[in-house]
Amino acid sequence: MPASAGGPTATHNLSELCRRHHVLKHHSPWHVEARPGGVLAWTSPTGRVHIDRPPPQNTITLHDRDPDPPF
Repeated sequence: MPASAGGPTATHNLSELCRRHHVLKHHSPWHVEARPGGVLAWTSPTGRVHIDRPPPQNTITLHDRDPDPPF
């Protein structure tokens, strides 16, 4: 149960959300449920469930950079 509904604030029910997803969680008809292993189950207003799994441990994400540095 989320803290906003009277649940405890504890490591087992915390999720790191970007601003867009935080707003979606708190200010829209979408619902999110934290599941074991860091999995989030998002339920749309139409009832469809979307599963969001965290990346594997020790995953490195590289972003493309400008191929011509300014120096």
